[in-house]
Amino acid sequence: YRTCVDQLRKKKIKQTSLDRDDAFFQLKDSAALKPDRILEKQEKALQIKKAIEKLKPQDAAIITLFYFNDKNVEEIAKAVGISKSNVKVRLFRLRENLRKELWTLGAERGIKRK
Repeated sequence: YRTCVDQLRKKKIKQTSLDRDDAFFQLKDSAALKPDRILEKQEKALQIKKAIEKLKPQDAAIITLFYFNDKNVEEIAKAVGISKSNVKVRLFRLRENLRKELWTLGAERGIKRK
């Protein structure tokens, strides 16, 4: 994890915080949405944050760089110090793990799958 953070600092890649006040949780068209839709979107964002926090630090960094910092596979590989193919494999596996974790979190709250 430290290696990844050091690489990010060297490259001056903007890191995205996953705090509740962050822009990630702000809704672009919130004025056009009904309050219940806004709450639903905020709850989904919070569930995603919880699922990412359960990942290993390096895996969380890979997901964050790819989805929230819009970095491509090559940039992530350089920042984390792994091959491009390894980044692709990890992204695939992490998406599957996050999908399962989000399903589990939803099931705990009594949400049924559509």
